[in-house]
Amino acid sequence: MKKLLLLIVLFFSLSFLNSYSQESTSTDFKDKIYIINTPSGSSYNHIYFPKTNFIKKRGGFANYDALIGKKIIVTKIVKEKKKGTIVSIKLEDGSKFFGIYPSIDSNISKAIEKKELLEVN
Repeated sequence: MKKLLLLIVLFFSLSFLNSYSQESTSTDFKDKIYIINTPSGSSYNHIYFPKTNFIKKRGGFANYDALIGKKIIVTKIVKEKKKGTIVSIKLEDGSKFFGIYPSIDSNISKAIEKKELLEVN
């Protein structure tokens, strides 16, 4: 019985050590420049732009086409998930998205994979 208990404790301690030893690659996105590309469908799925009614209520201009080709910078990492890394992005020229939002969140790994964001070399 003691051997079984010792084996269980050893197993859990090794599994916790393994979870802490995994390296995070999310810092690779920070302070890089990307370009907003046209969405693959009718709207952006991995760049979390606000809905048009919220933009209009705050007095902005809901023109998604004006953002195509704009350069953005990753300012901070918000969350890390198994499905991707959520980051906060802002426009490189310092202007605001739709004239009212200084930054917007995005799942950067999925957005790059789906070609919503293109890396600048």
